[in-house]
Amino acid sequence: MIVIDVETTMRSSTNFSATPFDPKNEMLSMGYTHTTFLPTDFPVVTSYDMGMSKARLINELNVIDDGGIVFIGHNIKFDLHYLVLEGLDLDKVSLAYDTQYMYYLLTGTKSPSLNDVADYYKLPRKKDTLSEYFGNNISIEDIPEKEMQEYLTQDIVLTKEVFTRLWADLNPELSPLVDLNAKVNMALQAMEMNGIYIDKEKLYQEYNKTDLIVEDSLTELERLATLIYPAGTKPEKLHTTKTLNQIFRGKPVKTKQRVEQGTYKNGNAKFVTEEVVVYTGQPIVDDSNWTRKERGNEKVNLGLPMGEKQLQIIHDVVRGLTIEQKDYALQVIKYRKSSKLRDSFLKPIGDYLRETQSDAIHPTYNCTTTSTGRLSSTNPNAQNQPPEVEAMFTTPPAVGFNIEVRASADFKQLEIWAAAVLSGDVQLIQDIGSGVDIPDTIAISANLSGYKQPSVRRLCKIVLYGTIYGGYPAGLSKQTGWDKKIIQDIQAAFFDRYPGLKKYYDDYITLVNSSLPIGHHPTTGGAIVAIPSITGRIYRYTQYPQWDGRLDFNVPQLYNYRIQGFATGDVVPLYIACFLDVLNKNYTVSSDPICYLERTVHDQVGTRWTFPTRLGLSADKIERIIEGTYDEALSLTHIALKEWLPSLPELPLSLDFKIF
Repeated sequence: MIVIDVETTMRSSTNFSATPFDPKNEMLSMGYTHTTFLPTDFPVVTSYDMGMSKARLINELNVIDDGGIVFIGHNIKFDLHYLVLEGLDLDKVSLAYDTQYMYYLLTGTKSPSLNDVADYYKLPRKKDTLSEYFGNNISIEDIPEKEMQEYLTQDIVLTKEVFTRLWADLNPELSPLVDLNAKVNMALQAMEMNGIYIDKEKLYQEYNKTDLIVEDSLTELERLATLIYPAGTKPEKLHTTKTLNQIFRGKPVKTKQRVEQGTYKNGNAKFVTEEVVVYTGQPIVDDSNWTRKERGNEKVNLGLPMGEKQLQIIHDVVRGLTIEQKDYALQVIKYRKSSKLRDSFLKPIGDYLRETQSDAIHPTYNCTTTSTGRLSSTNPNAQNQPPEVEAMFTTPPAVGFNIEVRASADFKQLEIWAAAVLSGDVQLIQDIGSGVDIPDTIAISANLSGYKQPSVRRLCKIVLYGTIYGGYPAGLSKQTGWDKKIIQDIQAAFFDRYPGLKKYYDDYITLVNSSLPIGHHPTTGGAIVAIPSITGRIYRYTQYPQWDGRLDFNVPQLYNYRIQGFATGDVVPLYIACFLDVLNKNYTVSSDPICYLERTVHDQVGTRWTFPTRLGLSADKIERIIEGTYDEALSLTHIALKEWLPSLPELPLSLDFKIF
């Protein structure tokens, strides 16, 4: 086991200045040592040592047998990227342990720094020997080698020490998660390195189109505001909730006016600036034009905040407003949607591609940023993209006589599957195993009219998934627009059919409430409890003040964490690791075809494929190869789950495939 660290430049203007995927960055130095598990201590070797260099150290690693290297690092994927770019043969590496992830598992601390772990073990922190140089605008590549060697050596020695302590402290139940993450890091490194290719022409066309929509909607808002507001009082920000409350709720408009106040000695008029309160004078939204029936039996707040749903209701339902007010509501929706698409999605991707001189984005997949263990992505985010951006994902230009294909597979009903196997509900397990249409079955029991209509079925599924996640009728009513009584009927039918799941939730709430706290919230004083899951992952819950002043736990969290954590924090990473095993066995850079891991989104795994045309494969044959690969990884996942959790009920997982 080799403890590794690298030092790099930070020249990128992207959100991550040290990103390995910006050609302006480079690895300045590297070093390594072996763990203390060896009979004798091993010194730290760095590229600054006499007779050493980056190339020599990489070559020493590359002569090790395939699969013979097990790396250890803090945020290890970052180091792996730079090592690969410097020529490391990844076939030599079998596992990559991350002390950041190990500490996250142990304590729940999200994205901990190496010094955070040092503080936990009361170890000396890294000496901050570089800040003075940075403060004097000296870049890292210009810092003397002696200082850099000391800094690099500190990193390696401290990483080695915290790894040894974490390895000893992690209980046997957590060991499988640590080992799984060491494999998943290899898959995510490949995924990040492979990247997601973007159709630049579509990107620029969509950006220009969206930018025009934003400008047009602002121009229209300016025009409408001039008609709505008294002269000289038009607000600077046309789409804020404050402005909307002035237009639709009759809130006062504070403005400044010059008011004559006497004369000077020379007889000229004397003016002062005073704050004046005026009103738009427009009809307001209140109970007289907004009936209980139109609210769907649910009180909808049309004040703060005023989002898209509220604005749409104002336009569609509320009576007695002026044409200008109605148009204003729609224009704000249009502006917010378009500006979010432009500024939150299109522009960051365009900036990234321009800055990195690339045709692909290389998101970072984070293992330590969520409470459930679910993977997230940043720099840029590749998981929550709108359809307009998804349509721009593409394959790289074909090289020679090759066919480039993208594919993905989503788990079918993964959270419902997780709820079934964790609760052991016999009826739910039987329904999933025999292919019962659960939304239809529950809709019939709840006497839901029109349940066969796609729009009704979609909302019914939202209610069912929301129920699994602990959603309350009031919240799900607002989300779907359905009467709260309908939501209550659906939830009652759901738990009537699956009483074992209801008991599972109730027992867990009792367990959490009866557990001894491991600490208290520093501000509210609410208890913090830690409950291990079936896989050993520890979920932490905190009591927060409720509407009546008492402290209590968040019930949706109690429902959600174990279900979502097992589904997307444990099973999906296990599948990704198994998929990597299949690729390593069947597909290499010298094989035909070649498969690349591309991205993961919650319960989805995406790939990119290269098929040489000389193989003469039909579209059907290509599809069978791709689906066969996904299915082989799924079979390995079932085997691994059985070995990991032998008491788990046997209920097969299934996938939905898509080929682009």
